[in-house]
Amino acid sequence: MQKGQHRIRKHEMKEDSFVTFAFRAQEYLQTHQRPFYIGLGIIVVAVAALWLFSASGQRAEVAANQTLTDAFIRVQQNDLAGAAATYERLIDEYGGTQAAREGLFFLANLHFVQRQWPEAIDAYRRYIERHAGFDPGRTAAAWAAIGDAQQAEGDHEAALDSYGRALSMKGSTYIKGNTYVAACRSALAISDTTEALRLADALLELQGNSQDMTRLREMLAMHGVLYTRGF
Repeated sequence: MQKGQHRIRKHEMKEDSFVTFAFRAQEYLQTHQRPFYIGLGIIVVAVAALWLFSASGQRAEVAANQTLTDAFIRVQQNDLAGAAATYERLIDEYGGTQAAREGLFFLANLHFVQRQWPEAIDAYRRYIERHAGFDPGRTAAAWAAIGDAQQAEGDHEAALDSYGRALSMKGSTYIKGNTYVAACRSALAISDTTEALRLADALLELQGNSQDMTRLREMLAMHGVLYTRGF
């Protein structure tokens, strides 16, 4: 074999021969102009297209997983800017893959832990818009994280709305507990005592006299509100 000559692998030969057959079959059938055979030709080409789409989809998943791994490595190396750029490339180039879905959530978390609030909010919103139906618990966590970011920015009304969205979804009890406490903090920040007490009632019903409930009672007391229900 000459230098630089590409050796055709078995799977490539299989792909090439299958594609060649499909297009030759279509050309032959169209030449004869018989409706029955034209229909058969369309079926042959459709099967070929589906076969190639499946193969390309598998290749995309492999490439997407590799890109996701590259982003993880950059995080471990503390190259957070490089990791964020790699996550974005993963989302842009392999948007329909599972790795891209995971990458978008990790990107949002990456911005969040760096206190990059606008970027975190944007990434969490993109995740919710694209993947809200995948895992209600994770979607609830995304809304709660948006609320935390908005609260950190001082936008308590928006935070309260986001916390409400999180609490309206099915999620784990500990996420809801923290969210009730955070929502109460925003309600008190805008002097909405009625909403703060409603949140306290809801948390008491959910968890009873838990640690989260104790935190919420203390928060209310600091704002001059004595909450005695449950004692």
